[in-house]
Amino acid sequence: MQRYFAYVVVFTILATEMPSSAEGDDTSNGKADQLFQFLRGLGEDLLYTIKRSYNRNLKADEGATVECVKAIKLKATDTDAVMCTIYKAGGKAANPFKATYQKKGEDTIEGNPGSFNMTVLYVGEDERCFVIHMLDRTSQIGNGKACDMLSAMLGSSGGNCEREFTDECGSESPQLSTEGGCSDVPTPVCTEMSQLTLDGTDQV
Repeated sequence: MQRYFAYVVVFTILATEMPSSAEGDDTSNGKADQLFQFLRGLGEDLLYTIKRSYNRNLKADEGATVECVKAIKLKATDTDAVMCTIYKAGGKAANPFKATYQKKGEDTIEGNPGSFNMTVLYVGEDERCFVIHMLDRTSQIGNGKACDMLSAMLGSSGGNCEREFTDECGSESPQLSTEGGCSDVPTPVCTEMSQLTLDGTDQV
């Protein structure tokens, strides 16, 4: 669980000009609000990182390919959320860890640990999926954006979420989390000590 997270969830993104927290609190009805509304209604269902258009080794040990990323909601409000995340790389599941997400602007959120900023591109509550743009990552798919697509369902959605990912982030990204890759990965359980320690190369 080192070379960058696989989760997603989940997450790395920086807007060129991020508004202050105070400004973010005054902003409503944007895609960030839609995302937190989606997370509030998620219940105990799992979220999977289905596609990623940039380096998928993230937090995995160097040379190991991420095969599954799943997360469960611990808490969600109008402006922040706490998720418990687990991923599998090189055939081995890592220890679960907590990650927090906070609204920063109309369409922007920050993830920790690591202070990763993200732009929310699309939220499909009916499809139970969303697409985020990782601004400080470089896409491996031509000129597309560096993105993650997360869903409460494994497999391709084939709907607006998939189309949004293809339009904004490219069409050549293979599926990251699969039924086979995730079948032996347990539902993540986090304790007060379930924190990820980051160095200069790690991210969440």
